[in-house]
Amino acid sequence: MNRALALVPIAFLIAACGASAPPTATPERVVVPVESNGYRVIAFAPPGSNMTAACERSAVINVSQGTEHKIGSDSPRAWIAAQKGDTVILEYAVADDPTGDYPDSGCRVEMYANKGLG
Repeated sequence: MNRALALVPIAFLIAACGASAPPTATPERVVVPVESNGYRVIAFAPPGSNMTAACERSAVINVSQGTEHKIGSDSPRAWIAAQKGDTVILEYAVADDPTGDYPDSGCRVEMYANKGLG
């Protein structure tokens, strides 16, 4: 079974690089690639229509509103981005074979947001 590409909390990425993470390091927006079916709600309630936007073949989710979501993408393109102010972090995976069985409804890319966690 393949593992889905998931966004690691930005505070964790900063701490892993040896810097101290500011308490406001949580992203404002997360961008995931989507194909024909868009994103898939894996757990919790879907984000409200005021929290999502489409941009080309991507979904932009405003995660700064403090609700809890776990969303997966129907896209074989394995990348995810997070934006905070003028900083963007892009994470992508390189695989020889992008097909396969993925957990969480077959989503290759997924994100979890819960502003209450930091």
